[in-house]
Amino acid sequence: MGVTSSLAASNLQKTYDGSTIIDSFTFSLPAHQITSLLAPSGAGKSTLLRLLACLDRPTAGQITLRDAPVTAPQPDIILVPQADTLFPHLTVRDQIAFGYRLRHNKNRVTQPTAYRERIMRELGIIQLHDRYPRQLSGGQRQRVSLARALAVQPAVLLCDEPFSALDEAARQELRMVVRQIGTEFRQTILFVTHSIQEGAFLADEMWVGVGPPLQITSRLRVPFGSNRTEELFYEPAFTQFCKKFRDRYQAEAGART
Repeated sequence: MGVTSSLAASNLQKTYDGSTIIDSFTFSLPAHQITSLLAPSGAGKSTLLRLLACLDRPTAGQITLRDAPVTAPQPDIILVPQADTLFPHLTVRDQIAFGYRLRHNKNRVTQPTAYRERIMRELGIIQLHDRYPRQLSGGQRQRVSLARALAVQPAVLLCDEPFSALDEAARQELRMVVRQIGTEFRQTILFVTHSIQEGAFLADEMWVGVGPPLQITSRLRVPFGSNRTEELFYEPAFTQFCKKFRDRYQAEAGART
């Protein structure tokens, strides 16, 4: 049985000030799996994610979720950007509750559900529940931003290098959380990163992108099981796969220069 599509775009185009960033871009994001996208800086990755989340309007083309047109922001498609977008006047608990209200369209929320408590616990922020963003470190703020997105329980989670400002230990911890929750709850995740190792650890499939305008030139299945641990980073098969991807990435990026 083939892999079904969750989120798709047809002939998507975006032009800024006469420069075409996305042009005739057509793709389908496989449902219930994690896909990582690597492309050079300035290729149009962030622009694509903003279009998919309907935070920006395409110049042309159509975006669909489960074959239904997407024309406005919705809780089934959530973007986690590089920099957190926390509300300065809300505590950590209320930030997470906001995600719940967004999903259920409620103005008032009772005690956190087991799912939301689990997210806060696994992201290491449950002890920070009564703090405001100004009282948090950069890494803690990014954890809260990710927790708020996961609390919505979106069908599609779009991640724009959310761990880029964190140290390696924190990045590895959060990779484990994203991988575990994404697999367990069968979420569809598109994860943009500049790290081949990060992409290979997280993803079921890795995409090579070039641009602008952004194009997907290769797709490689990641040949590792769903139950991954940080020990995978030290296995020869993982190193060999990352080298294979790097060689493909460098060859296709170089062909554009």
